[in-house]
Amino acid sequence: MNTTTTAEFDYQAYLNEQASDLSEIHRGPQARQTRQRAAIHNERGLAHHERADYDRAIKAFIKAIDLRPDFAAAYRNRGLTYRRMGEVDLAIADFSKVISLKPDEPEGYNHRAAAYLETDEYDLAIEDCHKATALNPDYVDAYCTRGTAYRSIGEVDRAIGDFDTAIELNPDCPEAYYNRGMAYYERRVFERTIKDQSKAIALKRDYPDAYTCRGNAYRHTGETNRAIADYNTAIHLKPDLAVAYHSRGESWLHLKVWEKARLDLTVAVAMGVNIINEFRDDNGSSLDLEGNNGVQLPEDIAEMLRRQGYEGW
Repeated sequence: MNTTTTAEFDYQAYLNEQASDLSEIHRGPQARQTRQRAAIHNERGLAHHERADYDRAIKAFIKAIDLRPDFAAAYRNRGLTYRRMGEVDLAIADFSKVISLKPDEPEGYNHRAAAYLETDEYDLAIEDCHKATALNPDYVDAYCTRGTAYRSIGEVDRAIGDFDTAIELNPDCPEAYYNRGMAYYERRVFERTIKDQSKAIALKRDYPDAYTCRGNAYRHTGETNRAIADYNTAIHLKPDLAVAYHSRGESWLHLKVWEKARLDLTVAVAMGVNIINEFRDDNGSSLDLEGNNGVQLPEDIAEMLRRQGYEGW
């Protein structure tokens, strides 16, 4: 799943927080003015975040926190921005602060769990999701996050169970279908993969990962032209999606379209894909591909698939 959560200003939650903190009323207008200024900086940070101006977003959230050190929403939003910047340890620290300020609210646990996925700390992610779902049994995002953690440690049946729950709670959640489709793909249940990814795409047309996963399933069921169409869409939506170039390159191999295969595999290598390992996972050796599919690979492509870094192509 794409566990990245968009930073959004929850105005109603802010109003509720304002209304519930009666001590601020007794402190007088200066305290209320400070809170309002902090809220303004928080909203500015969110606006910068949405424009992908992350450095300015962080500065705005820092100003909000400086004015109001107990501003949980500002810590949350700064944590989400740090995640987008790849500063996962800083994000985890901010989400931990949110939890210390709001221990009875499930969102902080889920955000920290999603960050733990990025550091491969799956047990910690699962533990946080347990806490989130205990606080709110209808919290769809937490089931998706925990399902992703289970899938990452090979507990695919548990993962599918969590994605089933997420879909029961919210049948219009594209991430739940995408992640369940990924789990079925790992089970090599390609028909279910295609069904789930098609549903994810119907709910979210600009979902390059779903197109790529469905393309992979089509490739394994022999529907190579459909696979290529999905990879084309994925690359159009996300031109730096390396895995889509690799998968499309393998599809061109099966169709014996050597020039396009060579080009896509070259791009995938340049983007950092280990095409040898990926190819072996899908096909075995180049000799296996030739024997099973009745093709004779051009020597330069066969060499690419035996020895990455080959420069004769």
